Amino acid sequence: MKRSDMMTDDYVDSLREEIAALKTVNEKLHKALEIYERERIRFKHAKPEMSGEFFIAGYHGPKDDNLMPQFIEVCPAYGVGWVMIYEDTGRKISYEGS
Repeated sequence: MKRSDMMTDDYVDSLREEIAALKTVNEKLHKALEIYERERIRFKHAKPEMSGEFFIAGYHGPKDDNLMPQFIEVCPAYGVGWVMIYEDTGRKISYEGS
């Protein structure tokens, strides 16, 4: 059987459908990976005594419409006796579509 005989229209259409299905699955997996990575980062900072990561130790100043404070205290590691103060810049990063 010749190679050209194997490449029938039905075969090519089935390949196109399979590729489209694989692209859809790939997009879903990439979205899930992004969500998982954000959750992993959140967990590390929520359990600093286990992870050794920095964490928000307090806040100061007025809160905006989103209830975010003007200043936050960031402790570099669990058990450290000092914090750094960070101020709101007004800039936002959104993980949701517009």
